[in-house]
Amino acid sequence: MGDKIKVKAAKTKKMVLEIVQDAEYWRNRPLSDAKKDWEYEEDNWISGYWASRNHEHRKLIVDELKKLSFDSLLEVGCNCGPNLEVVRRNFPHAELAGVDVNERSVLEAQTWFPGVRWGYAQELNFPDKSHDVVLSDAVLMYVPPEEIGKVMDEIVRVAKKAVILIEWFDISKKGVVRNFHWCRDYSSLLEERGMKVERYKLPKELWATPNWTKNGYVFLGKFLDEN
Repeated sequence: MGDKIKVKAAKTKKMVLEIVQDAEYWRNRPLSDAKKDWEYEEDNWISGYWASRNHEHRKLIVDELKKLSFDSLLEVGCNCGPNLEVVRRNFPHAELAGVDVNERSVLEAQTWFPGVRWGYAQELNFPDKSHDVVLSDAVLMYVPPEEIGKVMDEIVRVAKKAVILIEWFDISKKGVVRNFHWCRDYSSLLEERGMKVERYKLPKELWATPNWTKNGYVFLGKFLDEN
């Protein structure tokens, strides 16, 4: 009986990993992938991301940044740079950088943002406290439980003042799968790493799809000595 339970558990874990898109999915995602992440009619999914730079939810990033005094920002999982474009438009003084696992997205982003490079969230090749703000938008939902601790360590390590996350919330710190994505208590994960956190529900009018209406939250973490 015990062996059957173990086999069933192993199969369940494999199914979860298969239905949740992970970093390797994004790293190897071909331009021919017909899946649409946004509602825009574009030639491929990368140009679709660039077309989404005026999506309503990106206003939340601007609102959070207005609460801070900052001169530099790093985006983890920047794709081709739609969020970086919004930040540049509203904060032209800021030095911007980004990392992404998809080489094609990085090459596209470097057209506008030379500070973007290829890399994984699990190992950010930047010095400690190298950026005033670290931003990640709908990226950590693809990080499995066994890697989320390392990713959070890296994000907090390179942040000097604050971290902004837009993700799906659940009371679990390790994460639970909901609609093929990981949901977590990012407030606790940031607080455990020495930050004070503001959390609020993502307004429906800014991201009206059912999953984001139900699960989407904004997390602003600031180091205690920055308050």
